[in-house]
Amino acid sequence: MTEVGEVLRARVHERMYGRFRSNAAIARALGMDPSEFHRKIHGQRPWFLRDVVALAEQLETTVGWLIGETDKP
Repeated sequence: MTEVGEVLRARVHERMYGRFRSNAAIARALGMDPSEFHRKIHGQRPWFLRDVVALAEQLETTVGWLIGETDKP
């Protein structure tokens, strides 16, 4: 997994747990199967920009924060 992938994974989990959202709930909100979301989070499937943008919206943050570009969520 790339450094960006590791940062994305950690920050997604931070936001999900802070908002009491499950992997399945986020996957449904993104229109994907929970197993696909799991594989993306664990670096087994690539992220597409549209997915990261939708993920940021669901987690009420920015793409820049999710990928480690900024420290301000």
